[in-house]
Amino acid sequence: MKTQQFSPKAVMGVAGAVMVLALAGCGSTPSSTSQSGRYGGTFTLAYQSDIPTLDPAGSPGFESAQAMYGLYNTLVTYAPTSTTIAPSLAQSWSVTAGGTVYTFHLRTGVKFSNGDPFTAQDVVYNLTRQINPKSASYAQSYYLDIQGAQAYAKGQASSVSGLKALNSHTLQVTLVQPEGYFLNILAMPTSDIADPRIVREYGKAYEDHAVGTGPYKLTEWKHNQVLTETRNPNYWGKKPYFSELKFILGPDPATQFLMFKRGEIDAMGPVPPADMPTINSTPALKKDLVVLADTGSIDFYFMDVRYGPFKNVLVRRALNDAINRKRLVALDAGQAVPANQYLPPGYPGSQSNLPPIPYNPSKARALLSQAGYKPGQLKLTLTVNNDPAVVQQAESVMANLQAIGVTVQLHTMSLSAYITALSGNQVHFGIIQWGLDYPDPSDIFSSLLVGAADGTGNFAWFNNAQVNHLVNEANAMSPQQEATRLKLYDEAQAIALNQQPWIPLIFPANTMLVSSSLHPAPTGANRYMYLGQLGIEANLIWK
Repeated sequence: MKTQQFSPKAVMGVAGAVMVLALAGCGSTPSSTSQSGRYGGTFTLAYQSDIPTLDPAGSPGFESAQAMYGLYNTLVTYAPTSTTIAPSLAQSWSVTAGGTVYTFHLRTGVKFSNGDPFTAQDVVYNLTRQINPKSASYAQSYYLDIQGAQAYAKGQASSVSGLKALNSHTLQVTLVQPEGYFLNILAMPTSDIADPRIVREYGKAYEDHAVGTGPYKLTEWKHNQVLTETRNPNYWGKKPYFSELKFILGPDPATQFLMFKRGEIDAMGPVPPADMPTINSTPALKKDLVVLADTGSIDFYFMDVRYGPFKNVLVRRALNDAINRKRLVALDAGQAVPANQYLPPGYPGSQSNLPPIPYNPSKARALLSQAGYKPGQLKLTLTVNNDPAVVQQAESVMANLQAIGVTVQLHTMSLSAYITALSGNQVHFGIIQWGLDYPDPSDIFSSLLVGAADGTGNFAWFNNAQVNHLVNEANAMSPQQEATRLKLYDEAQAIALNQQPWIPLIFPANTMLVSSSLHPAPTGANRYMYLGQLGIEANLIWK
């Protein structure tokens, strides 16, 4: 089954983990009006750093996904404000052979933004490229359940046998076993379809010449300054509302806040907690505040269950009971809810009936005593990156633990150093923020809680035979067995919550400022809902 390769996006404090607010805008005067909104103008966003990549086979994080949204399409996408798979480049498909054979019927007449025709062979090329080790795609593991992918990745085959273009507009994908979440994989930004002819022409420099089938085309990218996209005249779908998308690269959050207030950008997020009092006390800003509660992410501390005191489940339970999660929400200016499980609210598999994890210092002290620790005897090192919000959160947790007689030393390091330490299994007690790659329990369980192999996100080294069996069984079910799949994940989560290899902290909200000149469009494919769009349309339009 899929083994998630650890990537920096899983680490709390990754710079620029901004809202994914698809295709919005109001930066210049609209040019025309329709019943569903006015067309024209430039939508402007700002990012603290450069866009990491425009190459689907790179490592597209939040900023890349935002910029790539307009350039590319995937075979399938998500229905507006939903986790339901919907057509995109594939207008229909069937699943046969017990859930192992997917046959996609592609749209005809689709062209890339440069006029090149789109065919099934282009999809084969792009998915093969994700599997090719020379691409160094962090997402390779998502595609290794395609028949022949393992052999191709190891250099034992010249092609991936499970990827076949039956004709120019029919694609067949064969899996080695059923995978109930496979369509979700094909909706990820790593499954964006790039023009193979341009990839071959420019090689590693492709991202500066990126060409897809999306509603916009790349017109300018001055690294660390500005990235601009304009309407794709060859777009197969509905005409996009905005003439141009502009991403200003470099301003820090404080500068972005000033730019928003001056009308120089049309949206910003996440809003720094320090700015929330100003926003709440300023009517003109408060009306522009948008809060998305269901962002598909969780902040948690992991405890290496192989290490010293964390081998004892009583210690792990004590630390969970000692944390005042409501205090953590307050520190985040209310932009979160306390976490009581591993699956974010509003997403498949999340259990709405689970009670909160109690804040119970007395019980925590009793559990520590039962584990054989006297007050002051248990000493721990908590390692986090040096993002101010992360450090503030850690200091609150430390105070909670010290109140039950646990001595905690805080060890901070740069984000890059922290990622290196995590990858080297040098952190026994640390923080992770996990944002769902796709809306299915398999993303968290397969990546973070099954087995304990190097190269995954399972930094707790939690390796429970029952959980492994339940998750692997659920993963290998066909899409037609969805209800049974979710029940198995429920059982796996119940065991993990009992054994507590993690300290779930909060489910962060996605708080943003959006110009009052905008409002949600009536339609639009909510392609990145799992990156923070649940509850809002994929498009924004002029009022």
